[in-house]
Amino acid sequence: MAVLLADTWRGDVLFHVDAFEQTCDTAPVASQVLPAVPTDKGQVAQARLDLTAEDLDQDGFVSAARGGTDCDDANAAIHPGAVERCNGVDDNCVDGERDAVDAPTWYADTDLDGHGGTPVRACVAPAGAYAVRDDCDDRNRLVHPGQAESLCDGKDDNCDGDVDEGFNVGAACTTAQYLPGRLNCDAAVPTRTVCTAIPSVTGTDSSEVVE
Repeated sequence: MAVLLADTWRGDVLFHVDAFEQTCDTAPVASQVLPAVPTDKGQVAQARLDLTAEDLDQDGFVSAARGGTDCDDANAAIHPGAVERCNGVDDNCVDGERDAVDAPTWYADTDLDGHGGTPVRACVAPAGAYAVRDDCDDRNRLVHPGQAESLCDGKDDNCDGDVDEGFNVGAACTTAQYLPGRLNCDAAVPTRTVCTAIPSVTGTDSSEVVE
């Protein structure tokens, strides 16, 4: 680099040099400030710039220990921008393996009923998570496989794909007025059903509790 000064120049020259890892919009990985005293016209003065930013594995990134962003400067496959995988190392030097593209899906037990239902991706199973999703409502700890279908509430309490089994909801019945009806859950007492007359037959709504 050469600097040519005007004849009217007075004062010294100060060189400030920065070295960057990839682009100039990041923090420099090495800097040097070097003063140089101008010489008389026709003479040449030399100043030595000694700027070091080693990339030991030649992957284009300087070691984090030397001001760069490479978290393993001994392995060219590990550097910012690399594809993160579940292999026990932080391939892209960001958040460990949290962003691994091949992370399997586990199922957290949000309602603490002993069954997984909320999906979460991670290389290693999070505490309390399961490999199989079998909870059909992970917000309600009273809904899970094995739960007794003791309420006529329109819910699949035991996650077997059926709703209110044992209550025969929808089955034909006869009201106290001897009208044809259908069994429905009793909203007031969810442990029982009521026989509701079919409106299209009676034009009215008549119900009888079925214990």
